[in-house]
Amino acid sequence: MDFLNKLNYLMEQHKLNKHTLSLACGVPYTTIDSFYKKGYSNAKLSTIQKIADYFNTSIDYLMRDEISDPKYGVTGLNIDIDEKDIIDKYRETDEYGRETVRFTVNREYKRTKEQSKKPDNIVEIPNEEAANNDFVFKEIARDTYGTKQKYKTEINEETTESLKNLHKMGKLGEFNVDDHDI
Repeated sequence: MDFLNKLNYLMEQHKLNKHTLSLACGVPYTTIDSFYKKGYSNAKLSTIQKIADYFNTSIDYLMRDEISDPKYGVTGLNIDIDEKDIIDKYRETDEYGRETVRFTVNREYKRTKEQSKKPDNIVEIPNEEAANNDFVFKEIARDTYGTKQKYKTEINEETTESLKNLHKMGKLGEFNVDDHDI
């Protein structure tokens, strides 16, 4: 595959045309257009470098016909053998498979981020005694998949005392009785 075929491939993958590529990478439109009209054998190295940098690929990939991997020669990618195996398999899947992988990775990334955040307005009730009280939060919380959930609050004096005691014992995070109707 020659330079123009690779350029077309990369523009297609990034949903660009010559004009948007020009704006994105800082190479004049007339220069990119002239590759198609007059050829690219006299292209400046600095111009090819700008295009390679934009697409996160190497000049070798763009200019050497025998190199077909856009990531050839790209450094700075620190991956282990399992990640490389996943990338290799990803590259061999069809568009449906790649879209499925992207969807799954994005969903799992969001789920993991949500789990790592512990909102201040959610209090865990660590024991059965406290859990038996009719206590649910009226704040908006998010479930595992980020869906907003509304909860009603019923807090009685017994529940409030249980929560205060748990807080004093260090088994409960911040709890402010004034934030809730009793």
